[in-house]
Amino acid sequence: QYKYAVGGLTGRDTVWSSSEGILVFKDNQTFIKQINGQTVDQGKFDIIYIDNIFSTSKAPAMRFNDLSANDGQLFNLSGDTLVFSDNHVEPYGYLYVKVK
Repeated sequence: QYKYAVGGLTGRDTVWSSSEGILVFKDNQTFIKQINGQTVDQGKFDIIYIDNIFSTSKAPAMRFNDLSANDGQLFNLSGDTLVFSDNHVEPYGYLYVKVK
């Protein structure tokens, strides 16, 4: 379940979700994104490792839908928390928490 985004020029902008956003990942490498119970996006996802601005090591990233045309979004999964991050200066991070 999507909770908030944080980032921007100062890194202090926090945008709390005003709606219920759910991101569902399935075993067959497909996903569904819903907002307030309505499907707003769906398709395939892939996990890749890319160069990134935060480290000299490659980092995991997730690509959605057009798997060959984008570098994806960096992500970190820790316990029940999934954070996506843009891979550029002054990025936004997007926090999701597993629904139990």
